[in-house]
Formats: sequence, structure tokens, C-alpha cells
Amino acid sequence: MLDALEERLQQFLLEQETKKTWDGWIQWLADIDCPLTFEKPLQIPNRPFSFQTWLASCEQQLSQNPDWQARLSTPAWLKRQQITVIPNLLKSGDNKALETAELSGLQTELARMVDQIHTVQQRLSHLETGSARSTVQSAVPRASQQIPSMPVPQGTLPASGLSDPMGRPDLARTLERELQMISKGTGAKGSAKSDPDVIEPEIIALKDAYLTFNRWCDQFDEVHLDLQEFVNGTLRVQSSHSISFKQFKHRLLKNARDVKQLEGVVESFSRLRSSGVDVNLPETVSTAENSEAVSGS
Repeated sequence: MLDALEERLQQFLLEQETKKTWDGWIQWLADIDCPLTFEKPLQIPNRPFSFQTWLASCEQQLSQNPDWQARLSTPAWLKRQQITVIPNLLKSGDNKALETAELSGLQTELARMVDQIHTVQQRLSHLETGSARSTVQSAVPRASQQIPSMPVPQGTLPASGLSDPMGRPDLARTLERELQMISKGTGAKGSAKSDPDVIEPEIIALKDAYLTFNRWCDQFDEVHLDLQEFVNGTLRVQSSHSISFKQFKHRLLKNARDVKQLEGVVESFSRLRSSGVDVNLPETVSTAENSEAVSGS
């Protein structure tokens, strides 16, 4: 139970971290009347990223302005500006391996996850048949009552509010996608399968999954683990053949800023995806752009 609480607390803190795109951080500087200008480095991603990533990319330019360098590296000043910064040490997930005495708690957690999956499967069935939902409600309290639940912040799932009592939005998002796909297909029989825009999740064991390098990066983004903060240079590549998770980890560690911290991040991902990865996870904008660049070259 203690390990479960620690993991939930870590996930809760990560969700409070302030992340902006490059243009968002530049606009923030303008809002606080900062007169400095910065050139966007090539390795900066197109998606929102943390303050540490932005600060590291502007370190050389800030070194010529000691006054602003002091402000932007002062936690109390950042707090007054309503910028939440999480230390990289907390984001690394540097946890010790589970001891034998903790396995019972893990088994209880897994049992509750199975109950949640069964509940969602019943909901999917009712969406297809339009039958009453009373049996769904009766199936909820079983193993999930053994450990107190922790609510997920409302911003996690704005679409319908579906939340995961374990405090893991990645599981909730997977279930949410399944519900959305079925709801799209209720208008006509078999329409969910015939719609080319609907991509059904395909969960494969982590050790059996083979993805391109950039698609592995997408998997980490899905669980709020930003690898760019832990590697030197540009994280994503222009092209890559499909590789295993072990091969991806080996390539990743070659460019680690701190090997121990990066290994902790990888271990956190392994725990979060111990039940498998969705190989049909939609591509991010950055990954799609790389794919188009390769196909057009």
C-alpha cells in the first residue's frame, strides 16, 4: 500500500507540473515584461515541455543576463509567477525493486485492475445491445474495495470524466478510447469496424512489442514521462526500423545526461506498462512529421 501511495503521489505531482510549448514560454516572458529574446534550438519538441527543458536550451543566452538568470533559477520567484517546477530527481522514478513482502499488495492492485476491465467490458456490451446497466453497477465493488481509491484530477480526462481509482490516467485513457470507439459504432451495425478513422487498441506484452524509435517515445509521452529532459541533443530521429523495448533502452542510454536517472525513468515506464503497450497508439504531431519527412525524401 505504501508503494502504491508513493507512485500515486509521484503521478499527482507530475500532473501539476507547468508545461508550455516554445511559443507559450516566450509569451510568458512577454507577460512578465522580460526584455530578452531567445532563438528556438533545433532539438526543442513541438509539444508542451517543462521549464527545465526550456531553461537548459536558453542557458547560454541567459549567462549574459545575470539578473534574469538569477530570477529564472529561483524556486520562490517562479512560484510567485505561478510556475510549478518538479525536480528531475522526482520525475526519474528512482524506486527500489519490490520486496517479497510487498507482492501481496501488488496482487491486490492487479485484482482491482481486472475488476475494472471486466466492468468496462460489460459497459461496452451494454452500449452495443442497449440493455439495462444495473448489472454493471453491481459488478463494481469487489477487489477494488480492498484498497482506498484516490481520485484523478478533473483535467486528466476532460472528454467524459472517466477516472481510474488507482490514480493512473494512462489506464483510464485506454478504457476511454474503447468506450468512444464503441459509442461511434452504435449508429449502424458494424460501423465501428468499417470506419477507417477508428483505430482499435492492440495491447502487446512489453517484451514482445516492436516499434520504431519515435513510436517508443510516444509510449513514454502517453504516461507523462518526458525523455527529452534526460538525454543530450535531439531525442527523436528522422527514421528508424522497428526495434524491441530492450534495443530502444540501449540506444536511449547512449545519450543519457545521467544514466542512473534515465534508468529510473525507464523502470517507471516498465512498471506502468507491465500489462502491455498499445501498438496502435495514435502518433503525435512530431512523430507524424518525421514519418512524412522520411516518405517524401
